[in-house]
Amino acid sequence: MSGSKPVVLITGCSSGGIGYSLCEEFAPHAEIVYATARRLEAMAGFPRDNIRTLEMDVCSSKSIEAAVSKVIEECGRIDIVVSNAGVGAFGPILDMPVDKARAAFDANYFGSHRLAQAVLPHMFAQRSGKFVLVGSIGGLVPVPWNGTYAASKAALHTLADVLRHECTPFNVQVMTLIPGFVKSHIIDNMQGYTLPANSVYLPWAVPIYKRFSASQTSPACIPAKQFSARVVKELLKNKIKWIFLLGGNSNWMWFLNLWPRTWALAYLWRGGSK
Repeated sequence: MSGSKPVVLITGCSSGGIGYSLCEEFAPHAEIVYATARRLEAMAGFPRDNIRTLEMDVCSSKSIEAAVSKVIEECGRIDIVVSNAGVGAFGPILDMPVDKARAAFDANYFGSHRLAQAVLPHMFAQRSGKFVLVGSIGGLVPVPWNGTYAASKAALHTLADVLRHECTPFNVQVMTLIPGFVKSHIIDNMQGYTLPANSVYLPWAVPIYKRFSASQTSPACIPAKQFSARVVKELLKNKIKWIFLLGGNSNWMWFLNLWPRTWALAYLWRGGSK
């Protein structure tokens, strides 16, 4: 960036979510912020002129490449990329249709994989850049009833760790951003979720439904604006953290991640089954 304001690209920027909030927080500090989502109308209402909206479906390499090419065409560079787009996938593993699980991995893991392949060659050529992958505390220590989502984020964490090594020779930094409980719309498309009538887990229906909304109803949940302000402050530094945990329960889950695996899982089962 050489002291100039950065060109920023963020995925998953529908109104009311973390991506939208990140765009608002970045805008005063950036030359241009490119906000992307599958539907342009989902990003209406940005208050600043230097936030530009682009259509991008992270499940389509063609869509990603078109958006990235547009940024390079207009700015000649891309300095910070936040791979935030993702979907929820809640429910017991045995009740999770394979097609739905595959769709979760397509967005939550392969979306970042595709974005890396489209963006990183440009960063390598300019010998600078910051690539941020948004994971989850569930990817650190999985909790009952949310296994598909947790597995997709655990895969993403591994992708970030490997990319960090592979980007080092080209002076490109990679961060794994791990949100805890942050107010967003992550569960909106799952409202009305119920267990199948023949589910063997019906005796645990109450804790399952409680767990479903915990990330948004917990007293530990922090506003997206507070979360985004901290993230932007970190990403504007010359040297960024490799792993950045932030949000409600994030430190506690990191601590559990240091426990022997069997202890941590046993503890979470006791909490998630009553």
